[in-house]
Amino acid sequence: MGKKRFRRRNENKNLIELFEEFQLENKTKNLSPKTIRSYENNLILFFRFIKLEGLTSPSDIHKTVLEHFKRWLLDKDVKHTTINTYLRHTRAFLYWCMGENYIEDFKIQLIKIDEPQKEPYTDDEIKKLLSPPDLKKCGFVEYRNWIMVNFLLDTGVRLNTLINITVSDVDLENGIVLCSTNKNRKVHYVPISDVLIKLIGKYIKTFDLEKDMYLFPNESAEQLKSRSVQSTISKI
Repeated sequence: MGKKRFRRRNENKNLIELFEEFQLENKTKNLSPKTIRSYENNLILFFRFIKLEGLTSPSDIHKTVLEHFKRWLLDKDVKHTTINTYLRHTRAFLYWCMGENYIEDFKIQLIKIDEPQKEPYTDDEIKKLLSPPDLKKCGFVEYRNWIMVNFLLDTGVRLNTLINITVSDVDLENGIVLCSTNKNRKVHYVPISDVLIKLIGKYIKTFDLEKDMYLFPNESAEQLKSRSVQSTISKI
């Protein structure tokens, strides 16, 4: 005799209510605001789709619905990589519903895509990218951007980590940087090369950056915005 699976007696919650419950649990888990917003943003089309289909109850959701959702996205000419982003977030929510016994278990597969081969930079392009500006002629922003590019290439840190690093987090004597704002929220040390140690040391001294300041501030000595850094890197 197979195992009996007990199901919730309260089956009258709709999918919107369950999503609110899912998000509340995410906040209780202390997920980052950015992660919580990503669920809001990436499930918009799923909820739009089920509304068009007249699906409101958890019991309406099954594997065929997700296959139709994929086809609906494909018909809208959404990029395959973007579709998988939507599916990953939708899958996380629906798997949570399954774990809470609101929905019968089924597997949700991403669509298969062929990743385009990215053309790497040439040696000459890398040299041009890292060529130092004329310190006698350039201003703070241009020099900061150059140091920032060197820092990113040397350490590979995430954007959110980069904009939160302070001068006091940098230990030039031992060649390490304290990174406390990471995806998993764990504090860890990132080693930096001898070349970067010299560059950062000169940068801090030249612009008289104080220990409680951000290592890469804006011109008002305030924290850089993520979009500002993304725009800067794109232009470079």
